[in-house]
Amino acid sequence: MEAGKEVAMVFKDMNISMVKLRADRNVTDVKARVERIDKPPEVLAPTGITYVYIEIKVEETKGAKIEGKVEFKVARSWIAANNIDEATIRLNRYDKEWKALPTYKVGEEDATIYFEAETPEFSLFAITGEKKVEVAAPVTPTPTLAVTPTPVATPTPSPTPPTKVPGFEAIIAAVSLLIAGLFVVRKRRR
Repeated sequence: MEAGKEVAMVFKDMNISMVKLRADRNVTDVKARVERIDKPPEVLAPTGITYVYIEIKVEETKGAKIEGKVEFKVARSWIAANNIDEATIRLNRYDKEWKALPTYKVGEEDATIYFEAETPEFSLFAITGEKKVEVAAPVTPTPTLAVTPTPVATPTPSPTPPTKVPGFEAIIAAVSLLIAGLFVVRKRRR
């Protein structure tokens, strides 16, 4: 296997259809073994609904770092029976905890959908999916009667009485007396 170049291994009659390996340096006689297994009892289940557990071992690496891609398939019947959202199907790798790998849909047939995931290493894997989220039907609001406000009569302000100047009446009275006094004085002079 030449460093940096991808080597594909095809598997038949398995959930894994192909493993593509890439090494960081030249190695020869690399072997890949793919096996469907039961979940080991000491390992917690990944989140979601598990389709299958698979162990992929890469041997004879002679210290080279091997990474790659895993192409896998999922039966449409499992997706339908479990009400799985196809967009949530992932390949998860176990390394002390489950890690969802970047997973992409790459093809489909009548009974099967094919996916591919990138993995930095090979170990225990689980194919999982999440149930579809049921979207509630939109609620149509019940029309309500619009309440028209009843106008309230506002009292019209009455004209304000003229303001009285204090002592104004006394001044008027004094002026009136003065005028009357002048008339009397004038009449006497005549």
